[in-house]
Amino acid sequence: MKKIQKTAAVIFAMVMIFAMSLTAFAANDGTITINNTKKDQTYAAYHIFDLESFDAVSGTYSYKIFDEAFDVENDFFEVDDAGYVTWIEDADPADFATQILAILKAANVSPNASATAAADGETIVFENLPLGYYVVESTLGSVCALTTTDKDAVINEKNTAPTISKQVKEGATWGTTSYAQIGETVEYK
Repeated sequence: MKKIQKTAAVIFAMVMIFAMSLTAFAANDGTITINNTKKDQTYAAYHIFDLESFDAVSGTYSYKIFDEAFDVENDFFEVDDAGYVTWIEDADPADFATQILAILKAANVSPNASATAAADGETIVFENLPLGYYVVESTLGSVCALTTTDKDAVINEKNTAPTISKQVKEGATWGTTSYAQIGETVEYK
């Protein structure tokens, strides 16, 4: 009986160690969920900094530069010799997102994840992302800098796609058709 109890205890301990290692491994993968997307709009997430460490009790964290292409002169952060990022006091995250996206575009950097919404209101989820600092953009022109250390970030799209309405003047009224002759002046709005 004692042999069975010892064997069971060893197996239980091994299962616990394995389960804890899986939990620790899974905790390194994050998701970005984008709700209320707009049809035919593309959403892209760019990984800017790696989350090096995070202490939930004290709320302290440290980021390291993800790619040397981001280690450029800017008004938002500095990088020390070890690659750690220090934010410049009073730096605006929205301005940072706009500036870093310009740097990414100039360097032809591809997003770490992207998807195009097939319908209005669709939810897009980017999964298995390394924890860190991301900048998310859409073709609607919106940008978002995710500063959270939470492994599951949620963005609620609030922008609307612009609509285009054209009208042409036919006589004294505006409509969608006109029967103008070649050489006539036609007014549009």
